[in-house]
Amino acid sequence: MTDLEHVLGPRLNDLADYLTEPVGTVPAGAAIARYRRQRRTRAGLAAVAAAVALIAIGVPTAMSTLGAGRPGGGTAHQGPAAPSPDWSVTLPADGTGSSGVTTHVELDPPPPGAAADAQAVLEQEQLHATAALLGAQGPVRLTGPARWGSCPKAAPGLSAALHTDVVYWQGALPGGPDGCQFANAAGTAGSSSPEDRLSVGIGFLRGATVIQMEHGVLGSAATSGGRCAVADAPEVAASAELQRCTLPGEVRTYLDVPDAGGAGIWVLSVTVGDRYPGDPAGTALAAVTRAAQSAFGG
Repeated sequence: MTDLEHVLGPRLNDLADYLTEPVGTVPAGAAIARYRRQRRTRAGLAAVAAAVALIAIGVPTAMSTLGAGRPGGGTAHQGPAAPSPDWSVTLPADGTGSSGVTTHVELDPPPPGAAADAQAVLEQEQLHATAALLGAQGPVRLTGPARWGSCPKAAPGLSAALHTDVVYWQGALPGGPDGCQFANAAGTAGSSSPEDRLSVGIGFLRGATVIQMEHGVLGSAATSGGRCAVADAPEVAASAELQRCTLPGEVRTYLDVPDAGGAGIWVLSVTVGDRYPGDPAGTALAAVTRAAQSAFGG
C-alpha cells in the first residue's frame, strides 16, 4: 500500500461517515438502512482511493474514474498545491525508495445541500418506520365525547410501556394540541430542565383539519429555529399525518388523526429532551396512542 493510500483511505472513510451520519438516535430499521448505505458509500470510496493511487503514478484514465466515484459530485485534482484540504505525498520514482514526484491531491467537500438532502431522506424513513409501528396496533379511531371531563388515567400504562415513572404533568382536554400531558417524574422535578424531560400528550383541536395543524407546526418550528419533516400515515387512519420537528433542546413528534365524528382532530404528541436517555419517540407515541384509544376509541 502506498503512502497516499495510507493518508487518503481514512479521510474518505470519514467523509462516508459524514454523508451518512444522522442527527440523533434512529429506530432500528433506519439504523440498518443507514449501515447498508454507509457500506455502499465506503465501497465506492475504496475505488476512489485506488483511482487516486493510479493518478499519482501517472495513469491518465484514472481521472474519470475518480470523478465518477466521488459521492455528492465532488472532484479530485492533480497538479500544483491547492487550498486546504490538501495532502502532499512524495512517491518513489522506482521500487528502490528513492525520492520521486510530489503529488498534491485536493478533495472537494460535498455540495452544501448534500448533507441536508441525506438528512431529509433519513427523517422520512424514521417517520415511515413510526407509522408502520403505529399501524401494527391496528387502525386508530377516536371520537370526542359529548362532554369533556378530566384527563384519562393514563400514567400507569405509560409507565409500564416506557419503563420509567410517568405522572400526570399538566393540561386538560380539549386543550388545543397539547391537551393532557404526562411526563417522566424526574423530568418534572423542580431542579430538572426541559432537556431532561420526556412528555406525551393527548390533545384535541375543535373544528381544525390536519393540514391546518401541519401549517401551524411548521410555522412554529421555523420561528423557533427548528425544522420539521412531514409524512402521511394511512396505516394509522385515513388522512392521518406524522410530523417530526427538531427544535433547540428537544425533538417533537405529532400524530394527527381526524375525529371520527368530524368535530376536529386529535393530536397525540411526544417531546423528547436532548439529554433524555435514548430516543423512545416511536415507543412513546405508540403508548400514548393506546392510551387515547382506551379512553376515546369508538
